Amino acid sequence: MFSASEIALFALTMAAGQFTPGPDLLLILKNVLNHGLRTGLFTVAGICTGVAVHAFLAVTGLAILIHQWPDAFRLFRIAGALYLVWIALQLARSSLHHRANLAPPGARNPRALSPRSAYLEGLVTNLTNPKVVLFFSFIISQFVGPHPLQRAVYGSIIVLEAALLWPLFAWLMQRRPVREAFLRRQRLWNAAFALLLLAVAAHLLLDHQA
Repeated sequence: MFSASEIALFALTMAAGQFTPGPDLLLILKNVLNHGLRTGLFTVAGICTGVAVHAFLAVTGLAILIHQWPDAFRLFRIAGALYLVWIALQLARSSLHHRANLAPPGARNPRALSPRSAYLEGLVTNLTNPKVVLFFSFIISQFVGPHPLQRAVYGSIIVLEAALLWPLFAWLMQRRPVREAFLRRQRLWNAAFALLLLAVAAHLLLDHQA
């Protein structure tokens, strides 16, 4: 039922898929670089919660049923796109009106995201990303048979990878060279994040129209 080579291939495939440039990665970059590691980790926690939900849907086959309801899936896609637009506009507004979002060490930053807001950003962004539903369902269908234990193991691999790799990514983005490079051009980077989020949202909407 299990082989080490299959499990390794599955883990590598899922890791590559989760770390493909997209809204989750952009959101973590935005929050870690602007608000610090703590806020980034709350964002990661929200994303990991979304990953767990997607993994459950994919493992149980419910994701296929969701995809077979075209109207519901269209609304799901539009909701995700509009949420990304909202995040991008908030970021653009912050960049226009504030010189920097990072407070000096030890100081209180009144513009920092609350833990709850950071968690919800991560959760909603991941949950409303239709690419995650489709990717998880496709990959799992290639590796996993009908046995419940096998499905549980492969589903757990997805969640554990997210819980280990996303925090590591957030931590690496807080290293001094990365942080200093960001601070030198914070407005420019935030404008780029906003444009990239808008591009992802546009792609979702164009896919919907197609």
